[in-house]
Amino acid sequence: MKNQSIKNTVRFLFVAVILCLLSFQALGDEVLNNSSIIDLQKIGLSEATIIQKINTSKCNFDTSVSGLKQLKAANVPDNVIQTMMSGGATSVPATGASVVAVSDVKPLITGDVNNPNASHELGIWLCQIDGGKTRMTEMEPAMFGAMKTGSGWGLGWGGSMHTRVALNGPKATLQLTERKPVFYIYFGESTLNGATSPSEFTLVKTEVKKDHDVESRMIVTGKINAYSGSSMGFDEKAVIAFDFEKIAKGAYKVTPKADLADGEYCFCQGSFAGVAAGGAAGKVYDFGVAGAASK
Repeated sequence: MKNQSIKNTVRFLFVAVILCLLSFQALGDEVLNNSSIIDLQKIGLSEATIIQKINTSKCNFDTSVSGLKQLKAANVPDNVIQTMMSGGATSVPATGASVVAVSDVKPLITGDVNNPNASHELGIWLCQIDGGKTRMTEMEPAMFGAMKTGSGWGLGWGGSMHTRVALNGPKATLQLTERKPVFYIYFGESTLNGATSPSEFTLVKTEVKKDHDVESRMIVTGKINAYSGSSMGFDEKAVIAFDFEKIAKGAYKVTPKADLADGEYCFCQGSFAGVAAGGAAGKVYDFGVAGAASK
């Protein structure tokens, strides 16, 4: 029993150290450069994960001809290089979103709140058409609770452990039957909690898990392995791609690229590190989809 207690204590301390390293990594003042991107490419991170890291980090890239040759020689994907050339701007969002350009953007009008082209309170709004009438519903933001981790068993033998953040309850208050719901994000003249574009949001499908008979909706924010080290980021399988279109100054129409399966979803503002850290960057807009046949 004593030996088992010692083993448990060692595992706990190992996990605690790893989590501290993850926290410092998320909050550090690192600056990405060409070598950083090549290193991320070499360890096998996906294109979407590298782009997400660029979009949420301070960057100092060499995009001269020689710099581009170096990146290409290291097999860095073109989409990643294009994001580097834009300084981590929104031309290639980590969410998988594609930008639909509008050549002549008009200002929002004043009037009916159920008119998507009218001025609205800052935030994300759901747009539904019922009986030929448009109805706009403001989505209430929620916050993630504490970080969750696995038990840590197997870490010493090459196993892996995921870190997650949780939303209370198995379901969001807002439940939809539309497979491709339409949303509008209004940033106004300034920002929405610091964000200025839909590319700064990630649409994620959550996992409903039970812990001590309490069900929560969880999102993976990192992975720890005793041998290969730690990595941070949303699970690529959970990230849902969406399109967005600028309809007016500070206003965008957002639509999932494909029909959504039954399940619980949320728009996360900021990076996985911001979500895990909480605060304004950890604010999410959640909803569920169930009970409708695909069109």
